[in-house]
Amino acid sequence: MNIQNILKNHLQFSSKEKIAYQLGYNTTKKGIQALESFLEAQDLHSWLYSGYYDFRYTAEEFFIKICAILDVPFDEVTKEILVQKKKHDSLQQLKNNYIFVNTHFKRTTEPIFVLAVLEPIRRLKVQTDNLHSIAVFVKNHYFENNGQLKIWGKIDSYIFHKGDDIYTFDVYGKIIENEEVLETKAILKLKGKKLY
Repeated sequence: MNIQNILKNHLQFSSKEKIAYQLGYNTTKKGIQALESFLEAQDLHSWLYSGYYDFRYTAEEFFIKICAILDVPFDEVTKEILVQKKKHDSLQQLKNNYIFVNTHFKRTTEPIFVLAVLEPIRRLKVQTDNLHSIAVFVKNHYFENNGQLKIWGKIDSYIFHKGDDIYTFDVYGKIIENEEVLETKAILKLKGKKLY
C-alpha cells in the first residue's frame, strides 16, 4: 500500500478537527478544507504537482507535515517525494511526444477554419516513448478509421516525434526509412492571437 493510501486510511479514523489544529491553521475550517483537498487528490503525484498553496503550506509542505503528524518515518517520506519527482520528470519528457498522421494533404477549397478545428485529429498526443506501443497504436488507429482521416484524406503513414528523434511508421505499424514528409499545420488567428 502506498503512503497516500496509508494516510487516507488513517485520516478516516482520526478527528479532522484535531489534525487541523495540529497542522497549525488559524481556523479549524481552513485546516479541514486543506485535509479534504488532499484526500480528494487522485494520487500523490497529482497532489504534489497540483500547484496547491493555501498561504500556509505548498502541496509538498502539507504532505510532509501530515506525514509527521501521523508518524510516517521521514526517510520514507523523502523517498516517496523522490519517486514522485522522477515520475514527474518522466511525464514532462513525454509531454511533447506526438504522432503526425500523414495524408500528404494539399489544400484546395477547404475552409481554413475547418482545417484549424480538425488539426488535433492528425497531431495525436501520446504518453509513451515505447516504439512497440506506438506500432500497436498506429495499426489500431489506421483500422479504426478505415484508412481515412476525415477532411485530411487517405492515411499514408505515421510520423512519431520522440523528443528530437523522429520515426516513420507505415499503416501496419512497421518502421520505414527515408520517407520525406512535409508537416503542415492549420492555425487560425484573430488579431494576432491563436484561436486554433
